[in-house]
Amino acid sequence: MPTDPISEVDLLLAQWAGGERTALDRLIPLVYAELREIAHRHRARWSGHNTVSTTVLVHETYLKLSQGGSGHGTHRSHFLAVASRAMRQLLIDYARARQTEKRGGAVEHVSLEAAHLLGGGPSFSESTADVLVALDESLDRLEVEHEREARVIECRFFGDMTSEETAEALGISLSTVKRAWIHARQWLQEDIAVRSRVSIDPASLQSMLSEEGMPQDQLPVPAEIAVPGYRIERRIGGGVCEVYRAIELATGTAVALKIAGATPGGWTTEDVHRRLELEGDALVRLRHPAVARLRSRGRTPAGSPFLALELLEGESLRDRLKRGPLPEAELAEGGAALAEALAEAHALGVVHRDLKPANVYCASRPLLRLFDFGAARHEGVVQTAAGVTVGTLEYMSPEQLTGSDVGPASDIFSLGVLLLEALGCHPFRHPTMRETVQAIRAGAPILVPEGRTGEEALRLRRALSECLAVDPAARPRAGDVARRLGRAV
Repeated sequence: MPTDPISEVDLLLAQWAGGERTALDRLIPLVYAELREIAHRHRARWSGHNTVSTTVLVHETYLKLSQGGSGHGTHRSHFLAVASRAMRQLLIDYARARQTEKRGGAVEHVSLEAAHLLGGGPSFSESTADVLVALDESLDRLEVEHEREARVIECRFFGDMTSEETAEALGISLSTVKRAWIHARQWLQEDIAVRSRVSIDPASLQSMLSEEGMPQDQLPVPAEIAVPGYRIERRIGGGVCEVYRAIELATGTAVALKIAGATPGGWTTEDVHRRLELEGDALVRLRHPAVARLRSRGRTPAGSPFLALELLEGESLRDRLKRGPLPEAELAEGGAALAEALAEAHALGVVHRDLKPANVYCASRPLLRLFDFGAARHEGVVQTAAGVTVGTLEYMSPEQLTGSDVGPASDIFSLGVLLLEALGCHPFRHPTMRETVQAIRAGAPILVPEGRTGEEALRLRRALSECLAVDPAARPRAGDVARRLGRAV
């Protein structure tokens, strides 16, 4: 029987917590993207220029976790809290080593991990290192007096976790997290002002402990990133590939520049490069207006492939749904456009495999547009690294959950989930991953959007519920979905 790739996270966490050291080796690839995003934001927060390699920081975090014995807790957020502490220790070791180096001392006393990091890139500024070390020492004192507040700081500041994730990881209420966060920040600033051994600029410290942290559009561009013909302005997202807002110098047009980035566990550099090249191959052939257009492609001076994509201004569907569901007419029109785009992709032998609100943009015409074919499967091509599961749990088809080969019908299932969520009710959102997986496999969706009982909503729900059949052969084709949505309102 195939292994369930999603509930495997829970299982591996439990095994690691029980002392099975090898479980961590199998766990890291499943949470690699999250660890890497935390590491990237650490680099941005610590200083205004390149410091520690993101990949090196994730690797060294893994080494520190593997050397630290068994884990604690069986939830993803709890694991990320533990990883946050490991990153804190690594970065403080790095800052202390930089302090010693700047002041002419030897660095033999620092950990092996810090010694590795010392070779990872240009140095911190001395003032940045001073602030970090002062913060760490003050956090140790805070832990003695207010342990819970110290854990909240670790999760939110070092782990870049949300208040909700922090509450889950620490087993406390959301309101308690918010109070602890406010109190801890004030306590740390006052403590450092009185007890720090070096003079710390209050503005630097306050900025580092800001409520929201560094916004995404202020993340600095690593110095080694350069693409001839483009002026890179800022990082706007990333994971396996990094995405930057850039200006095409020949035309002055703003584009989304997608560059092959990290090599996650289970992948090789060739895997990552091939994945981006295949995405470019798909976009060259896809001309539907509901798909973000490819403007050009090539390789950086360092040899990494890149894609220059149409920059979609506005907001993702994920962000739009935070304000409430879409009106029936907009959902039907936008959903039909997405289904038509999928029909074109499927006819070309391309399966998206990761349809979700974060990969759909709200636009003017078409109302919804699809981007990020980085996880796509191409007919006749083996693209995904062995043992790597592609997709996002709440939008996965039953066949994705079992690790089976997926075809166009898998995209139809995910599209149905996505559009039902936009209608006002995610059909498979449950408190735990295990319950979500069980509901998807059993074909037990929730199909009653709150407050949406009109005739148009009922027709939309009826059309979309057909997409959620457990048997892929029972689901409609993309073109059929487009026509049914067009007739629903």
